[in-house]
Amino acid sequence: MKNTTVRVKHHMTGSKLLGAGGSEYVALETAIGLAKHGFNVCLDAILLKYIARYPRGELYRIARFYGIPSSEVDLIDICREKGSITINVSGDFLSGPANIIYFHFPSNLKPEIYYTGLPLYMRAPSYIYYLFNKLAMESLVKRALVVLANSVMTAMYIHRSLGVKPFILHPPVNLIDIVRLEPLSRRDRDKIILVVSRISYEKQPYNVLYLAKALQELGLHDWRIFFIGSSAKFTDRIIERIYDIAGRYGLEKYISFMKDVDREKLVDYYRKAYVYVHLTEKEHFGISIIEAMAAGTPVIIPRHSSSWIDIARSDDSLAIPYEDYASLRNALKKIIKSPELWEKLSSNSRRHGLLFNRDNFHAEIAKYVRFVSRIVNSNHR
Repeated sequence: MKNTTVRVKHHMTGSKLLGAGGSEYVALETAIGLAKHGFNVCLDAILLKYIARYPRGELYRIARFYGIPSSEVDLIDICREKGSITINVSGDFLSGPANIIYFHFPSNLKPEIYYTGLPLYMRAPSYIYYLFNKLAMESLVKRALVVLANSVMTAMYIHRSLGVKPFILHPPVNLIDIVRLEPLSRRDRDKIILVVSRISYEKQPYNVLYLAKALQELGLHDWRIFFIGSSAKFTDRIIERIYDIAGRYGLEKYISFMKDVDREKLVDYYRKAYVYVHLTEKEHFGISIIEAMAAGTPVIIPRHSSSWIDIARSDDSLAIPYEDYASLRNALKKIIKSPELWEKLSSNSRRHGLLFNRDNFHAEIAKYVRFVSRIVNSNHR
């Protein structure tokens, strides 16, 4: 496949506003995976295009943040010419036409359908983004040879709105630095409830207040919530506001925010935490959930999410679901008060989490590109 050049396109600029997230990671892993499987690959990303002096330096910085070895970044290049096959990995109008479109969220739907809790001053730009996607996406999908979605929920939304049934390809999860260490036993865990998420409005960070309230009501006064996430434009404002509300109700001692923690430290928290709680309702997938599971950390996740459908397979022997404050509180109580439940979930989580390793994603995306390559090459004969 060395004569086939694949252009991986990611032109979303949202990370500057919302913080680094899964879409940048998937773009990088797509390029790396295809290079490992014998393709010439270049990454066409707007955040790299305008770093004139040393764009690869930014690429290495992003890779370090996600724990990807720099030797793997060396396999890909920055796009300087057109590729024979293109992949739109942001799944939106910004990355434009492509042979393969990979949706990691339903970008052509109104934002309140999948992002609740956006403040008023963010709704206008969100609606503009949605309108452009709504206008462009039908045409882009018709021109694509393969349409992919990251989860059952995303695929359902795309099918309902565009009449196309995407193939489901779960995102890659970097477990290299997690699986090399054995999980800590329950006795060696700290009294930490871990939350890992971008600290931005669409991820519903204010839900951490309900988690703190649950600790207070359960009398778990020596437990702490560590909220770790990438920062962005409004992160400090969000944290300040949450601490302000928490202070009024005596909840501030339960919550600790940590911004832009390096990968090694994050893995350490995955291993030391007693339980992981995901706070984002209608989560499209949830890479951090799998990272926690691979560390043998039991997880509590929203029932109304692809996290429950795609990751936990709707199986309460793999995760504990919740749908409201009462069920969140009860889930927390059950897992803390029952050593047997913790042990079962920890063991099952570790085994199940390993199924989502990045090598599987690399192999699957390469299969789709080979399929498209055969079609493109036959059309050019």
